[in-house]
Amino acid sequence: MKKHDLAKALGISTATMYRHFRDGMPDTLDGARAWLAGEPLPERKPLPTVDVDKNLEQTIAEHRVKVAQARQIWGALMDAGDEQQARAQTSYNQSLKTLVALEAELERRAIQNRDTIQASESKQAMADAMARVLDAWEKMPSICCEEANPKNPAVAMAAMAGYIRKMRKELSA
Repeated sequence: MKKHDLAKALGISTATMYRHFRDGMPDTLDGARAWLAGEPLPERKPLPTVDVDKNLEQTIAEHRVKVAQARQIWGALMDAGDEQQARAQTSYNQSLKTLVALEAELERRAIQNRDTIQASESKQAMADAMARVLDAWEKMPSICCEEANPKNPAVAMAAMAGYIRKMRKELSA
């Protein structure tokens, strides 16, 4: 039975029928009616498992070859002045668009699969780092002030300690 005849027999448009096919509807009249009625279909063998990312990388590699071939065909037809060059250009453009979409999907998956850090771990790491910074600030007057003002290090120490207190207060607000 032809597809448009099947759609007519089911009382649906061909667009709806193809959408149902993508969702798993069988392409036989009895099977389609059962599927549309929600009746259980006979058991099917499970599909083999595949490494989707590896398969996608392989698909991209194969598609790069196809894009190069489409470009060569288009170029040859243009050079020859063939009237089919417009079709070849369309084919090349569609192939290139598909390749770009496949590469974008691979990149999206790579980003999605990256290791991430939990927010609690991140907060703890920042707290630890800030504690080390604040500890270094507290020690700074006693370490640096003698060099900053050798004649009167206490004045430099008081000024620096005051500034550190002020900064801690601003940062904790």
